[in-house]
Amino acid sequence: MQPSPSVEGAPSNSLARIGYPLLYQVSFFIRIDGLERWRTSRRLNFPDRCCACSQPSVTELDCKRSAGLRRWITSRAGLRAVPHCAFHARDGQCKLLVESVDWTPAVVRVSLVGLDAGFLEDTRALNQESDVPPPWVAFGQADAFSSNWRQGNNEYWWRNEWLPFWHGMSAEKRQRYLERHAASDEWTEYLAKSE
Repeated sequence: MQPSPSVEGAPSNSLARIGYPLLYQVSFFIRIDGLERWRTSRRLNFPDRCCACSQPSVTELDCKRSAGLRRWITSRAGLRAVPHCAFHARDGQCKLLVESVDWTPAVVRVSLVGLDAGFLEDTRALNQESDVPPPWVAFGQADAFSSNWRQGNNEYWWRNEWLPFWHGMSAEKRQRYLERHAASDEWTEYLAKSE
């Protein structure tokens, strides 16, 4: 089977490149304000419209766990209260696929696959509005000078979540962040040197 060519003009989150031209995907880490909601009720913040067609939502459906081996590989699957219009809710099945992996209690990675690229991007944005957990909370077993930040999940999170967040703040916001999250002297020194 030959790979599908990229679809010119398709959104960057399109899965057309792997043969699914009608599907889109987003992945993100849940930020501090959403972690408790995720842990207690398996909910995310969603735009107030149908996940499949952007029409006004009239009901919410839960994503079910999929059967098979993947059920045992991922920590806990499922997602509650996904908005749907009457048309897309008629069969009672959610129109999103979800995969979640809890790397630590403060680092939860979610991937969503669905039919509406805009809905998925807006969902990502709505769940990225608060602070990223600081490294000393996200991966508490790794100190500032640990080699853990250069391998595995720690490195992926550091490069793709922490650094863009940290570099996106002004010096004044960084200082307030460090105070708000009770940074140790070691972490304060390390982050000052890594700027």
